[in-house]
Amino acid sequence: MHSQQALTLQPLQEEVAVISGALDLTHKTAVEAMTPLDKVFMLSSQQPLDDECIQLILARGHSRIPVYGASRTDLLGLILVKEILRHVIDNGQVRRAVGGRVEKELGV
Repeated sequence: MHSQQALTLQPLQEEVAVISGALDLTHKTAVEAMTPLDKVFMLSSQQPLDDECIQLILARGHSRIPVYGASRTDLLGLILVKEILRHVIDNGQVRRAVGGRVEKELGV
């Protein structure tokens, strides 16, 4: 009985943390909630999507990654990490790195 309570408390605590964070945002302005551009994880449109890049993307844990062109202020759009995973995962197994560049492979 006690072990079953321990199993259900962890997800509940995580849900409470997510809800608390969302409620905190209602008291913040956009400027207070945003991440400064120089601290944002983003990829160049010319970045090769090799194994090293894929591992870096996965390690960061973001669901969306900004893509820039000539400079970090030249934002071209966002790529969805799940779209990258569709290119490299096949039936739960890593198939291969995409092998191209962000703009070519993902249409940014």
